Amino acid sequence: MTMMDQDRNVYVIGHKNPDMDSICAAIAYARFKNLTDKKRNYVAARCGHLNNQCTNYLQAFSIEKPLYMTDAFVHVDDVFVNTDVMLRQTDPIYKLVSIFEDEKYEYSVIPVFKDSKFRTLLTKESIASYFLKVSNAKKREEIFFSQSSWEEGIGGHFLKKGESDESFKALIMIGCMERSEVVSRIRSVKKNGRKIVLITGNRIDTINLAIKEKVDAVIVTGISKSDEAKIKCEGFKGPIFISGGDTSQTIRLLRLCQNVSLLHDEVFPSVKRKTLFEEAKTMLLSKGLKALAVEDEDGSFVGFLTRRNFLFKPKRSFILVDHNEHDQCIDGIDEAEIREIVDHHRFNSEKTTAPIFINAEPVGSTCTIVWELYKRRHVRIDKETATILLGGLVSDTVFLKSPTATSIDKRAYQELLGISGLTEEKLSSVIYSNYRKFEDLDSDRAVSSDFKIYTEKGIKFGIGQVEVVGMPDVMGNPKVQELLQSLEKIRDFQFLSFAMLMVSDAQTASSVLVSTKTRITENLQYAKIRDGVYDMPGVISRKKQLLPELLRALAE
Repeated sequence: MTMMDQDRNVYVIGHKNPDMDSICAAIAYARFKNLTDKKRNYVAARCGHLNNQCTNYLQAFSIEKPLYMTDAFVHVDDVFVNTDVMLRQTDPIYKLVSIFEDEKYEYSVIPVFKDSKFRTLLTKESIASYFLKVSNAKKREEIFFSQSSWEEGIGGHFLKKGESDESFKALIMIGCMERSEVVSRIRSVKKNGRKIVLITGNRIDTINLAIKEKVDAVIVTGISKSDEAKIKCEGFKGPIFISGGDTSQTIRLLRLCQNVSLLHDEVFPSVKRKTLFEEAKTMLLSKGLKALAVEDEDGSFVGFLTRRNFLFKPKRSFILVDHNEHDQCIDGIDEAEIREIVDHHRFNSEKTTAPIFINAEPVGSTCTIVWELYKRRHVRIDKETATILLGGLVSDTVFLKSPTATSIDKRAYQELLGISGLTEEKLSSVIYSNYRKFEDLDSDRAVSSDFKIYTEKGIKFGIGQVEVVGMPDVMGNPKVQELLQSLEKIRDFQFLSFAMLMVSDAQTASSVLVSTKTRITENLQYAKIRDGVYDMPGVISRKKQLLPELLRALAE
């Protein structure tokens, strides 16, 4: 079976540079969907690393982090085959044949291991290629013999087992000639240092003669129990096997008793699980291969791909929470299926190929919307889920101080607080424990940890936000210059027209805006403190206060 059933897995994911609301909404909504839709498996995911606030909050309440995803593209990991069916190099060829003949085995290749290490993939063509090669050879065929596989592979029983169970390479000699010719041929072969196995029917004289000449093994066909007693096997070191089939059938089955290691005539390159679907497909087709081995990141074998795996390219399925704009989505969303959007921001979403469920409300937090959906469907909210929803709600509304907070947010807060069993003091201590003083900020991290990109009127720009405890005088503060340099770096890296950072003081519910050079700031209704720095008293919402002001300035 493939590692992932594309029809079942749906990833509930927030925006790039995820904040608390994005992370908590993804976790809580994935839980909601799993409770209300048993046909699919909903997985909470993220497309960025957790900031310190998220990490501390999840750890404080022992909540599992969402799955980290680098992109929405289809990877080898989504389509490769992982089967328990495998062979060892020492397994006989007939075992390989029997697997391919089993209707339950639907694949065209079988992995082969030496000890615990992957060696190659074998196909039906591997068997045909080998036997065509040996049948066309001008030299007499030598076969690898291993008595351990004869009873199962040929059918029959041992009159006497050989003293050594090691496999050996030998010529086959059919004992259907005169005694003198038998002796002559045995001695000729042994003189050249080669081993010999006699296969004969019920010819007691020939059998005993071969034993006397010390052939390496004797296989007898068509002999009765009474005649078996006439075989003089005393002192003979090799095996004497009584086949249940005729001579021609026995020779054919002997070839199938050889180790599958003889069939290793093709090299199969390997790809990693994270290799892109199209990249692996190109490798397979351009090199004319039948299959590819699949490795984990540490180089261990995990499965394989055949051409069949590339006949249809699946799509990963997503539910977007706390965002809808393309620039904020996980990379590769264009190639994925968007099933739902749950958000509280302005809408500038991607086109979808089919109608989808959209729940968008002008509330302070996406977690509030998720709370409403639980209520609407009469789904019980447990203590841990309430704690998760609270984290996103109070973080995004700054404990309901933000102008984005509504009466719905306040009702959600009161109900969730009661279910969680937390006090306001405990919740506040966990949320604010990670807030730093302005002077202690790491500039690069402060800019990038909650940075959102927007496109308006052909202008692409980005706004980050960081919360601090206590806002110092920024007029001559050297930290401002560090932040400006970090903003310039992210502006150039993301090919933006300008980049901004809101530094918000949760205690005073005010912010300072730090911005790279842009003419847009000339039209903003905020007092200039110094070059690139603006005072924003009473402004703590990027979504409801700063962004609308920027859009107004862009329109002028």
